[in-house]
Amino acid sequence: MNEQLIKFIELCLMDGVLTDKEREVIFRKSKEFGVPEDECEIILEGMIYKKGIKEEVKSGKNKIENDFSNDEVFKVKKLEYKETQESVLKKIFESTPLDTINKHEENIIKLNNEVNKVQDEIISLENEDKNLSSEIVLLNKKISDLVESKKPNFDSFKKEVSPILDDSTNDLNIKFEKHQVCLYEITLFKLTTGFFGKPKKGSELTIPIIEILDNLIIGKIKEYQTIYYLEKKDIDLLNELVEIYQKFQKEKEVESSQINLKIDDHRNLISKKNDQKSKNGETLITSKKNKNELNEQIKGLDNEIKSFKEIISSKNFQFFKELYDKSPILYQSNIFSKYLEIIEVKNDKEIMNLTRFINFIKEKEKDYSEEIRHSFNKLKSNQLVNSEIDTLLKLKKDLLLFYNSFHLMYQSLVTGKMGLYMNVYIQLESIGIFNTFFEKNVVKNLNVMNKHLESISSTLVSINSQISQTNDYLNLLNENMYQLKLNVEETNEILEKSNEINQETNQKLNQTNLNLQDVSYSIQEGNQILSENREYLEKINSGVKLKNILSTIQTYQTYQINKSTKSLKG
Repeated sequence: MNEQLIKFIELCLMDGVLTDKEREVIFRKSKEFGVPEDECEIILEGMIYKKGIKEEVKSGKNKIENDFSNDEVFKVKKLEYKETQESVLKKIFESTPLDTINKHEENIIKLNNEVNKVQDEIISLENEDKNLSSEIVLLNKKISDLVESKKPNFDSFKKEVSPILDDSTNDLNIKFEKHQVCLYEITLFKLTTGFFGKPKKGSELTIPIIEILDNLIIGKIKEYQTIYYLEKKDIDLLNELVEIYQKFQKEKEVESSQINLKIDDHRNLISKKNDQKSKNGETLITSKKNKNELNEQIKGLDNEIKSFKEIISSKNFQFFKELYDKSPILYQSNIFSKYLEIIEVKNDKEIMNLTRFINFIKEKEKDYSEEIRHSFNKLKSNQLVNSEIDTLLKLKKDLLLFYNSFHLMYQSLVTGKMGLYMNVYIQLESIGIFNTFFEKNVVKNLNVMNKHLESISSTLVSINSQISQTNDYLNLLNENMYQLKLNVEETNEILEKSNEINQETNQKLNQTNLNLQDVSYSIQEGNQILSENREYLEKINSGVKLKNILSTIQTYQTYQINKSTKSLKG
């Protein structure tokens, strides 16, 4: 006996309860220690019995003395059930959904206030954006006007030079004529020389006055004197015009610089307003996004409120009432475990059966708890249906039946009424409650074997069908071989009687050869079928008769012997 395994089992049994997980670990450890499974099962069951006895002695608990001397112990007083008032149940049922609905409605009011604030902010931003756009348009118009005002305006210059040009005498070598576009046009005469080298007027050349003045400002007066016919009085007049033009230009430069300053100021202001417009645009996008998110939250809360209102419908309240009234049950597995701790019966087998029964009941209690949780979750999501309540109540009914069965078995065991004990035991045995771990594994393996046997049975049916077809073919082959034997014997008799009918005999022999070819082909086909089914035939040791095959072989051998004998006689 492996001491390490025994110590490990004692450690697992210290708390007085052996769970499925502990049992699984014990058997895994037994494999590591080299202990067979069946031996481990025997050791474990023995230690469970012994530990129950030791615990009872060590604990020193007061033994409960029960008087089970008569059948009165089997009578259970019916508890009086007082139904909970419907108003109380309705309050319980609706409390959580209504609280949630009220909270959601309060949150919706808050969210709507936030939406209104955001909407006001959006309107303010949109109005500000419109105002900024209008201001930018206005500033751009002012810039355009200022740029337009920078263009040359010769009104003041014209006003000053007009009296001078109008009063000029005709004895000048320069002619002035008014012009709508360029104010005045000046006509100059090109400088030429006569026969004796004396300067004289040449051809005329008309030039805008501004062009001449611009050239004179940059010092081209001497160049003009070499090109054009100009006298001192002409040059003095041009110099006077240059002075007036220079004064006009200086005034324009001052005015232009002031305009440029204004343009720069306007452009800087436009830049600032564009920045403000851009920031407002980003803020506007964020505000609209926030508004959409708030509206989505409100929509979600509205949907939840609708779903909660559907949950507290009259139909669901009836479900809740039924669950509330009919689902509660006192789990008794722990009480049963205490029963086994104080029992004084020395029949270890029956106590082991009750222990297994308790473990079975615990699993059923877990299933029932899970079903209750599942039913209430379905009710919360408005998905519960009558069939699921029926299933829950069916589990409860089964669980109560198991409780009553355990009480009967326990009390009958304590009072020595083994007939009643065995009657309940037999009724429960078919469920597999009392099977050992080894027996459960055997049942599991037998189920696997049963599936394999069903598969083999199906295969054998297929094989039997193919063998039946082969038998039919062999029977047909046997008949052909027998007919062939008769034909050959008749042919041999005809050959012995007379050689005069050789031609007729040869014809019959040719016909016989054809029949032999057919038979040979049939034999080849039969051999092929036999070869294909040889693997199946080897697997079957009984149920298949080989009489027809042996008969065919014997017939064929007889045919070969007769053929050889006849050829020797001939």
